Amino acid sequence: MADLHNVSRPPRPARWLMTALLGCLAVVIALGASMLVIYQRMQPRAENLWIAAIHWPEDIPKLLAGGADVNEQNREGNTPLHLAVRFNKPESVRLLLDAGADPNIADFQGETPLLSATFNAHRQVSTRIALMLIGASADPNVHSIHADHTPLHRASKHRNLVIARALLDAGADPDALKKYDETPLHVAGSADMVELLVAGGADIEARMHNGNTPLQLAVARGHYDVVESLLAAGASTESENQYGMKPIDQRQGDERMAALFSSATATTPE
Repeated sequence: MADLHNVSRPPRPARWLMTALLGCLAVVIALGASMLVIYQRMQPRAENLWIAAIHWPEDIPKLLAGGADVNEQNREGNTPLHLAVRFNKPESVRLLLDAGADPNIADFQGETPLLSATFNAHRQVSTRIALMLIGASADPNVHSIHADHTPLHRASKHRNLVIARALLDAGADPDALKKYDETPLHVAGSADMVELLVAGGADIEARMHNGNTPLQLAVARGHYDVVESLLAAGASTESENQYGMKPIDQRQGDERMAALFSSATATTPE
């Protein structure tokens, strides 16, 4: 029978060795923490307001206190506020506006911060920023140079009811014209937007350069909900554009569209 007392066992590490290893580990951890602090302190900070507006809003007050011009434009005509808006930095926007940033300065492409905010894809953040700009007296009727549209055109097209309502409350013209004489109602992207614009005084029979009304354009684009809302608001089904086409002529053969017009005609009082 085997002698169990003589079975070899793996040697235990010496106590002094374990103590030494743990000590080395503590040194490595402490050294790593120190290196992290040094690394963070060595990271570049904002050298000007444009960089601060994008990356380090906490540096904005320090730069302003040092004499930085809050409305200075770079070679593209962008102010720090332009960049804060385009990079979705609401904290930077707030700090810059509080410091007197002018929300109506246009860059060299004719774009103001408010126009940029109404075009931004990050809806929740851009809506918050747009409301801040409107509250700071940004011009609600400014026209972009290229497409000649207003913030209300953009908000209407992108179905942003919050911004559109704020713009109307701030005095935006519901019948402002953009390229080809389109009004915000011509480009309305939803039934709710139609209702808001009509309630805000938009001309439901406004005509483009070719005579198209908002209803004719909505029919041509197949926007059934917009068509239904325009019909409910009383848009004429008989108006003709310069080619002699009535709204329904824009979508011949579309049974769903025809049904909308039939229903509207049936409910129209004689």
